[in-house]
Amino acid sequence: MLPLAPESPRLYGNLGQTYQEAGDNEKAKTAYEHVLELTNNDLERAMALNNLGKLYRDEKRYRESLATLDRALALDPRLVGAHNNRALTLFEMGRVKEAKEALEAALRLDASSAPTHNNLGYVRFLRGDVAGARREYLAAIRLDPDYARAYSNLGTTYLWTGQPDRAADAYREALRIDPGLTEAARYLDLFTRRAESAPE
Repeated sequence: MLPLAPESPRLYGNLGQTYQEAGDNEKAKTAYEHVLELTNNDLERAMALNNLGKLYRDEKRYRESLATLDRALALDPRLVGAHNNRALTLFEMGRVKEAKEALEAALRLDASSAPTHNNLGYVRFLRGDVAGARREYLAAIRLDPDYARAYSNLGTTYLWTGQPDRAADAYREALRIDPGLTEAARYLDLFTRRAESAPE
């Protein structure tokens, strides 16, 4: 379609996402840079910068990721995806407290984001707030009943608090939704082996 609309930032943005999903980061970067060259629209520029920031994080270029996501949020402070990506970048940089604050900011903008609840649950869990983590995972599941990763994470909170039966149920539900979820499969296999070896 580009020959028909070579000046379309939206087309370049979609093309960049397609390349990014296919793992061709260099072509994705080029497409996003075209968006930044072609438009003065703050939202379109912020979305391109958000995608670039995620791409840099995937490449473990964390400082560039954070700087790019900050540019996106300067253009559109309400861009929930950029808050989420910024939080994940901060988390991978070891700045867990700041990651938590960024996720809470994202939820203040959009409390209906299941991935944000799931991510905040994970951060709360790592900070030792198991009950808070469970609340976030349950919120994610209410918003998206087919969120396999949230079920798996929920199972871990039950496992951590000595509720193996509930943990096993959560892992089974995660695997029903996504049979390829290796963490849930590993824990469920552990439960099965223990049950089979337990004395009658």
